[in-house]
Amino acid sequence: MKAKRISALFMLLLIAALLCLTLYQGLNSEKGFPKYNRFYYMKEYMAEVEAFMKENFPLAKELRFLGVQLQMLAGQRQFNGIYISDNMLIEDIEPPQEEIAAANQKAMGKFVENSTVPTYVMLLPTKLAIKQQELPENVALFSFNQKNYMEELYSNFFGKATTVDVYPILFSNYSQYIYYRTSPELTALGSYYVYSVLSQRLGNVPLPQQDFAMQHIKHNFYGETYRQSPYTQIEPDIITLYRHTKENYNAIVTHNSDYPYTYNTLYPEHLLNLSQGLDVLLGGDTGDITIRSNNRRVKSLLVFGDSSILPVLPLLTPHYSQIRFIDFSLWNSNALKDLKIEEYDQVLLAYSVDTMIHQSYPAQIEQVAALAAAQQSG
Repeated sequence: MKAKRISALFMLLLIAALLCLTLYQGLNSEKGFPKYNRFYYMKEYMAEVEAFMKENFPLAKELRFLGVQLQMLAGQRQFNGIYISDNMLIEDIEPPQEEIAAANQKAMGKFVENSTVPTYVMLLPTKLAIKQQELPENVALFSFNQKNYMEELYSNFFGKATTVDVYPILFSNYSQYIYYRTSPELTALGSYYVYSVLSQRLGNVPLPQQDFAMQHIKHNFYGETYRQSPYTQIEPDIITLYRHTKENYNAIVTHNSDYPYTYNTLYPEHLLNLSQGLDVLLGGDTGDITIRSNNRRVKSLLVFGDSSILPVLPLLTPHYSQIRFIDFSLWNSNALKDLKIEEYDQVLLAYSVDTMIHQSYPAQIEQVAALAAAQQSG
């Protein structure tokens, strides 16, 4: 404890020294520190002060990092809604917005009750729920229990839809590299664990890992959480792809936008350097994606979900001739005109817990339910 106090005092003195040096340099520069007069609006004056500090404070980034370290020495482990563990950034989630969560569940329930196609429901827990052991020791466990929430929601679909509980397999493998350190998404390994349970519940025989070739395509990936965190001393992530090793296997990915475009691969690797690294998975989430494969299976799957399910879809392609993925947060509603639910063999509703309790777009499944009812009556 005494060593920590000494370290904190040293860092505080260092920050003060850097600040004094900056002010000294600024005051002795040609422009000098901005002077306030009665003709100034305070907002304008503060903008000038901020511009002065940016111009004369070349070590601003370093100072911010020192400030974070100082707070960490004092026991703080959460910044900008992000927990900092030994070598991982863990995204916190806010308490549920009850009205939104209830509306989402109600709309999904209505769709399930009226669906004539076998329907499946799956929630994906967030890193916060699975990586609890990685949370700093002085962090109190959040009051919202994702596991209980998932079980309660699944109970409401009993006898109406097939539920897919992936919490146990993820939690039992929590010590493995199943979530990215710097991003909220599942890694290739985490996606495989989800696939192994989901595929079985869909009535398929999950392929063993040895049927996939692992390709490590990027060793220095820093994700969305890293860009939001003031703490940067985190080891970069590795992006790995699971490629099916079956001979003559091919898949075509079509993004159904106003101007559709196609990739002749599940993993367009050229996007690694043109966009966010994880866009290499199917070309990223654009709201409406169709995957067609040349395998002998004639089954088709329609998926309504969010980007959390995206890394799992390539693993499912050996079991289906066609998979269509629709994300209501991004899709073009004109697609409803061409969407025929009865043409698919199975329908999957797959969302992260975070989306279900905070975002209202899963409730847009009501539009599809209305469409299906109209198609049946027609």
